Amino acid sequence: MHEIIETEGLTRVFRDRPAVDHLELHIGAGEIYGLLGPNGAGKSTTIHMLTTLLTPTEGRARVCGLDVVRQAAQVRRRLGYVSQEKGVRHRLTGRESVELEADLNHVPRRSRARRVEEVLDVVGMLPDADRFVAEYSGGMQKRLDLACGLLHLPDVLILDEPTLGLDVQSRHRVWDHLRGLRAQGVTVLLATNYLDEADRLCDRITIIDAGREVVTGTPAELKRGVAADTVHVSSPAPDRLLAAVEGAPWVRQATLTGREHLRVRVDDAAKAVPEIMRASLAHGIDLHGVTHTAPTLDDVFLLHTGRGLSPDSAVPDLDRAPRPSAPSPAPLDSDGAARPSRPRTQEVLALLRRWYLEVSRERLSLAFTLLQPVIWLVFLGGAIARAVDARVVGTADYIGFMLPGVIAFTIVSTGVSGAVPLLWDKETGYLNKLMSMPIARSSLLVSRLAFQMGLGVAQAALILLVAAALGVRPAGGIAGGLVLLAVAALLAMAFSALFLALACRAPDHNTFFAITGFASLPLVFTTNAFVPVTAMPPWMSITAHLNPLTYAIEAMRTLVVHGWRPSLYPQLLTLTAFTLTALTLGTHEFRRLSRR
Repeated sequence: MHEIIETEGLTRVFRDRPAVDHLELHIGAGEIYGLLGPNGAGKSTTIHMLTTLLTPTEGRARVCGLDVVRQAAQVRRRLGYVSQEKGVRHRLTGRESVELEADLNHVPRRSRARRVEEVLDVVGMLPDADRFVAEYSGGMQKRLDLACGLLHLPDVLILDEPTLGLDVQSRHRVWDHLRGLRAQGVTVLLATNYLDEADRLCDRITIIDAGREVVTGTPAELKRGVAADTVHVSSPAPDRLLAAVEGAPWVRQATLTGREHLRVRVDDAAKAVPEIMRASLAHGIDLHGVTHTAPTLDDVFLLHTGRGLSPDSAVPDLDRAPRPSAPSPAPLDSDGAARPSRPRTQEVLALLRRWYLEVSRERLSLAFTLLQPVIWLVFLGGAIARAVDARVVGTADYIGFMLPGVIAFTIVSTGVSGAVPLLWDKETGYLNKLMSMPIARSSLLVSRLAFQMGLGVAQAALILLVAAALGVRPAGGIAGGLVLLAVAALLAMAFSALFLALACRAPDHNTFFAITGFASLPLVFTTNAFVPVTAMPPWMSITAHLNPLTYAIEAMRTLVVHGWRPSLYPQLLTLTAFTLTALTLGTHEFRRLSRR
């Protein structure tokens, strides 16, 4: 049998506790292979290592003959993954969500529409495809996520509890589709808690407990290993019936389980039931009822571990252990393989479309973002201008003086909001889904930074238009305005990278908002945004000179008030150095996040 997935001593340790402990898997081509175990047994951790989302602490794993650590990017191109989490986007429609993932999975554009229709139909979501995901029930969101995972025909499809929360009809439709994939030669690895799902669907099963393999075999082999059917007898005299059948050659074990109940374990219930009835007639014993059960996978687990596959008997949930830092970050495309430019372009454009659709549908936030700088310029600028001494600010036009500060404040605010999608993707598990796709992980970072830079330039341009309506124009004319927009682009990229780095580090969105809420206003107000550095107290002047935002604001102010001057060169060099430093930090933190 040709092995598609094989692991040797696969181990992952969290805080000195093994979530997966020297696991051995050997999965053949075209199999539906089940990974069965209670919550916290190590199923999800195993899957995260096979999908390159976690680095093994020890041992190795190969998918399609490729090492999941050294050849991670190539592995991702060969597999599809459906996670436990509902990794779909609430501000997109169902169809848009599937189209997005079709592009990220490199489904050819000529066949994309057909594949999107097919997978939506498979999970019964076609009638609701054009509704927003925010309107879906939890079960509908899970079905949509499953549709995204079925888009392409990978060599390996890895499913982590894919039918959790689905109704019976949807579960059976998914099962039928998986059987169809097997018939096409696709290997399926299925992690599940559903005994009936594993029994009906899987060719072979490995039962794991506390990260270790308990037993492996076909469902029939595992149940035969229990080696007994169970006959349950209800009778007013179970002790007499026990004496009558005990010792018979067809009885493996007979036990009283109640005042009127007897349990008899036998090799073959079909033969044993008539024998029990004959014994009751021969000894004049009344029977109230006789039933029998065949061995189940729960019996198999009970036989090997001493407990059942129920949630109450689960080990502590090591699958949800905190994510430690990787000992050394790998490159964004860790196998170093060259990637064709066309798929990379398709990835970046698909992600840019996602960012655009989400921002354009946040109407209240978008309106506030657009109106806020207008309020600053028209009301605050007009009011403060009457109280400001022109000799202090160096110009009689205070609106022109504060214009760069308004642009800077807007860009910093946008940088904060620009990191929020990464936070939500982390917390919902969608980031794991994205990172398991056959895309360059750098595309995620590049697309986000490019979008934020474009958004920052658009906001700066809008502010310049409002200022022009108030009679304030860059002294350098159109050329000066374009240079100012270039400064805004550098500033937007720098702060987007910084806040993305913070989002990568922050354990949750509450921590992120607490830090940014505390830091953002001091960051802006300890600059020359609204008061010249020369008019500040000494301590504040020192702080302003250490703040890189000061140099960006001063560069923009020079372009607005005076036009191009030689003094711009050190300011632009400082801003460029700050931007490169921020990009380096953002890239480092994203690499750390992507290689845990």
